[in-house]
Amino acid sequence: MIGADGGSGTVRRLLDVAFLGETDEDERMLLGDVRLDGSDRDHWHIGQDAQGGSVALCPLPATDTFQIQAPVTPGDTGAPTLESLSHIVDTLIGPDAVRLREATWLSRRRLNVRMVDRYRVGRVFLAGDAAHVHSPAGGQCMNTGIQDAVNIGWKLAAVLHGADASLLDTYQAERLPVAAAVLGLSSRLMGQGIGEHGADTERMLQMGHTYRGGPLAPAGPADAEGPSAGDRAPDARCHRADGRRVRLFDLQRGGHWTLYGFGVRPRPPHPAVRTVAIDGEGDGDPVGRADGADRPGQLIRADRHRRRRSPGGR
Repeated sequence: MIGADGGSGTVRRLLDVAFLGETDEDERMLLGDVRLDGSDRDHWHIGQDAQGGSVALCPLPATDTFQIQAPVTPGDTGAPTLESLSHIVDTLIGPDAVRLREATWLSRRRLNVRMVDRYRVGRVFLAGDAAHVHSPAGGQCMNTGIQDAVNIGWKLAAVLHGADASLLDTYQAERLPVAAAVLGLSSRLMGQGIGEHGADTERMLQMGHTYRGGPLAPAGPADAEGPSAGDRAPDARCHRADGRRVRLFDLQRGGHWTLYGFGVRPRPPHPAVRTVAIDGEGDGDPVGRADGADRPGQLIRADRHRRRRSPGGR
């Protein structure tokens, strides 16, 4: 069973798993998904006043709605309404500059910064907000939860198809340190203003997360320099051995494992692994040109992290 029922969910409570951290009752905000008139969908829109109040309108991709984030008016203890949000928007952006037409979801949120001390209890696993809740700064919570789900998803599938059940133990070993790091990041971002993120701007993309040194990517000589087992696999413009152009991410779609042979044709190690003979294209290619069989092969996990690098792509 996977408990992915949110920060206030039932599964974690029934397991009696501690949810360590803090709740700041003074930090509250209103959230909602709304349809509106008066704002383009190409940008975030932020209105602020001299007292530090702000409202943000973020267009949600593939929808006709915006997410609105707004402060709680002092003394307001009621549930948010379209009318109360419209008043905030008029105050902070300007009267009638943006007209809220309809709300599809509204919520009031407290600042919770918490996480579990374990991701597994017997045959039950925790994922997403059920395992960690963050400040909304930087939009880190959903991305981290999706990565939890992908990690445990491919491992459960592998065990159901015959892999050793001990593979499931690696879920906590890989994901708990990442969740702790992101929790620290989102907490730092909460105290930073727009344009003040510095080095954290790159960390917000979550491209640098690695499982190096973990149970599926033990440290070795390859860790000295260059790509290593456990690192996120990069994208690259390439072409197949038959000349067809392709991007590496296109080849990894579908949740399967992929074995690349750069300049060579790799031997299939397992029926469930997709094998691809491929060569590099152009300067700045993160994988590099593959002009001969001495280039390493890359075995990419279903979650797009490297599992292994081997000489000659074999």
